[in-house]
Amino acid sequence: ECLINISKYKFSLVISGLTTILKNVNNMRIFGEAAEKNLYLSQLIILDTLEKCLAGQPKDTMRLDETMLVKQLLPEICHFLHTCREGNQHAAELRNSASGVLFSLSCNNFNAVFSRISTRNSI
Repeated sequence: ECLINISKYKFSLVISGLTTILKNVNNMRIFGEAAEKNLYLSQLIILDTLEKCLAGQPKDTMRLDETMLVKQLLPEICHFLHTCREGNQHAAELRNSASGVLFSLSCNNFNAVFSRISTRNSI
C-alpha cells in the first residue's frame, strides 16, 4: 500500500524501481520446491503492485517518462506472457497477473505500448 501511495507523487521512480526488482527476481537462480514457491510469490506481489500503481498513474506523467516506462517494463511483462510453460503449476497465475499489468500499462500509455510492440513485430 505504501508504494502505491508513493507512486501517486513519484510515479516514474516507483515504477522504475519495481521493474528493476522484477528483473532481478526473474534472473535469480533457484533450487528446490520452497525456493520456487517463494520466487513465484515474489513475482506475484511485484506484478500486483505494478498493476495497482499503473492503475493510479497520474495524468501529468511526462511523455519521456511514458516512453522509458514502456521500454523498461514491457520486456519484463512479456517474459511472463511468452516463457511461462503450461507444466509449471504457477504459470497461469503469473500470466494472468502479467496480463493485468499490460492492460493497466496500455490504458494510459497506449501509443507507446502499441509503438513498441509494432516495432518488435516488424523486425
